[in-house]
Amino acid sequence: VSEHQDILPYAKQAYRVGCFEYCDVAYLKEYDVHNVIYCPIGYNEAYEYMEVGSRDIDIVFVGSPFKNRLCMLEPLAKEACRHNWRLEIYGPFWESMYFWKRWIFKYKYPSLYKFVHNESLLPEKVAEIYGKAKICLNIHDEKHKSPNPRFFEIIKSGAMQLCDARGNYVGNLFPKKALDVFSDEKSLISMIQYYLENESKRRILAEYGKNNVLYSMRYSLHCLLEGIIDF
Repeated sequence: VSEHQDILPYAKQAYRVGCFEYCDVAYLKEYDVHNVIYCPIGYNEAYEYMEVGSRDIDIVFVGSPFKNRLCMLEPLAKEACRHNWRLEIYGPFWESMYFWKRWIFKYKYPSLYKFVHNESLLPEKVAEIYGKAKICLNIHDEKHKSPNPRFFEIIKSGAMQLCDARGNYVGNLFPKKALDVFSDEKSLISMIQYYLENESKRRILAEYGKNNVLYSMRYSLHCLLEGIIDF
């Protein structure tokens, strides 16, 4: 919100404003926008009806290639090669219409390149992939401090989530209860190795999360319209 102050006059005229970034609520109130609530965007409906697969993929990441993500994923890819982990990575990592961008990416991230499926996916396909995963990795955009929609989608899929630490969590979905968090690439790799070797620990977190996540997009919209602050 702080980068788009031109929306403030419109926000003041709105019936209600929902922010999926917790800190934006206080920010807007400083600018006399009081009809605002924290309203995290939950999982897509595709995750309501997904089928759980064989969980034969060790680690999955789906997302855009932000710099902080690439800094985590390249060391992880090296370890995946060393340990023979099945790692699947999906997202628009290079522009296919410019053939040279593929080779630039391969030069900069040689280990990561081996695992990338360079494509954008519909929610139904992501749900299918998450249903086959043991661990789903969630690396947020550095600008965001609250959980993103992927946070809820992974939990709803029944896979275990490893994500970078958040400034706030939602409801009962917090570390060591419904997921676990890492601080850097070393802790990420260490945690992945631990949870791949300890299936029972992984399943406890994943099952608790799936049984306690309420935050579908439909539910979030309901809370926004009704002005309910129960996140």
